[in-house]
Amino acid sequence: MDPGSKITLRWTSTDDVGIVSHTILFSPVGNVSSSFQTVATLPATQQTYEWTVPAIGFQVAGQNAFIKVVAKDTTGKQGFDEWEILIPTNDIAGTVQFTMTAGQIFEPGQMMSSVYTTSGINRYLTRVEYYIEDVRGETRKMSGRGASMEGLPLYSPDTARYVVSYGDTTNHRKYWYSPLFKIRPNSLLGDAPPAATLISPAAGASFSPGTIVPITWSATDDEGVRLIDIVASFDGARTWQPIAVNLLGTTTSYNWQLAPGTGSADVRVMVIAKDSRFQSSSDGSTRMFSTNGGGTTTDTVTISRATYSTSKGKLQVQASSSAGPSAVLQVFNTSTNVLIGTLPSTGRGSFRVSPAPTNITVKSSLGGSASAAVVTRR
Repeated sequence: MDPGSKITLRWTSTDDVGIVSHTILFSPVGNVSSSFQTVATLPATQQTYEWTVPAIGFQVAGQNAFIKVVAKDTTGKQGFDEWEILIPTNDIAGTVQFTMTAGQIFEPGQMMSSVYTTSGINRYLTRVEYYIEDVRGETRKMSGRGASMEGLPLYSPDTARYVVSYGDTTNHRKYWYSPLFKIRPNSLLGDAPPAATLISPAAGASFSPGTIVPITWSATDDEGVRLIDIVASFDGARTWQPIAVNLLGTTTSYNWQLAPGTGSADVRVMVIAKDSRFQSSSDGSTRMFSTNGGGTTTDTVTISRATYSTSKGKLQVQASSSAGPSAVLQVFNTSTNVLIGTLPSTGRGSFRVSPAPTNITVKSSLGGSASAAVVTRR
């Protein structure tokens, strides 16, 4: 979970007498009671919450973060569920360039000549994670054949991608994601994959936080659609979160309850149809709409410094939000939209980047953004 990204928490709670409240707790380091901080206290009727992932820096203790939901009943007794999460520092310099393009078609078991190349990554850093991901309601991590997993697995989705992370200890790392590509069997097999079409929401539509987003679609298959998944992205299709999993194949609509909060300016919904032979097809990954009530930003971002030192290979950025330290600010390469890093609460950060970006964009977790040209110095 990238710092500054928005996560929609959803849960259910029951009690023989009655629930009176829910509390969201967060620990930046380990599952230790003294480390948990209260994020929000919510009424019993609320079972969804929009959470902005905080920047927690490098955790030297070697333990991941935890997010917890606690339910309390009328007698004061409590029950909870929790989730261990990794929040990367995202301060690793360099880039990863994948060899495949969006929508490119491969066959199951096909050996690719190469998967990716790197540039500017410190040779003392390690490839700490590397896997093939099938994006769906129940996202799966998979391995391929070969030293660099260039041999594709034997299955048939159109939402496959490679994920690689470089770093060293605990959360000192950064993740790169390949474009979504297709794995399809040879046509001689005689079984076509399902077809899915997202009907609504339409591109450019706007919804307010806490309201309902009506999702509709059509899906067909020569032997019948088995199940439907719906996933959503709040960060330009970088990461995906499940909305509904394993709906009946005959289902063609779903009312998505948005969490209260500030919403997001770039939201995508992807509907995934699965057939009885475990082939799957999707639609919607490039269609953008908003959930912040019309795309109006809730804060203003100002960049006061953007300089690059050629002798040090460092980018110096200073920026601020009109909302103050409650906003998490992230720095992107404007031309590639690649995340460079997250600014600390002071708004001043230094990042090792190669080559130097021509322009940067600073995006706020509250919706604001600003761009600036980078001044190059020795």
